[in-house]
Amino acid sequence: MEETLSPDDLLPGRVNQDGQPLRLLLGTAQGRLLMAIRTYLARAIKAMVVQMGTKLTSACFGNQDQGKMIASVGDALWGNRIVCGKIFTVTCMGPQNPVPHPCIVKSVTVNIIDHYPGCPSTIDLSQEAFTIIASLVAGVINVDYK
Repeated sequence: MEETLSPDDLLPGRVNQDGQPLRLLLGTAQGRLLMAIRTYLARAIKAMVVQMGTKLTSACFGNQDQGKMIASVGDALWGNRIVCGKIFTVTCMGPQNPVPHPCIVKSVTVNIIDHYPGCPSTIDLSQEAFTIIASLVAGVINVDYK
């Protein structure tokens, strides 16, 4: 059964309909080299980089360039385009692995431009956005978003 989230569910510290806390995991996205933040029902947050193509066509803006500070979201956050064009602030909260001090800057602001189907509750950050808040060497970081 697909979970429907309200705008309040996008805030840090929120729980799903079953009262379980939401968690973010980092992963991949289509279109360009992207960092991903996948939201699942727990607290672990993981990151990885995967090389994808260089041309980006988004569900929200088609082929219109939206800059480099962009992100896409998975099914649970998509809400039939409710987040298209919304601005999210993603904050690096610290390490998730043995790499010390991965955070470079606390937060980055991104424009939600695309849907990442098949991945529930995902936020996929562009590499440019991710590297502002954390070192790529870290690979895994804890994040918060609003």
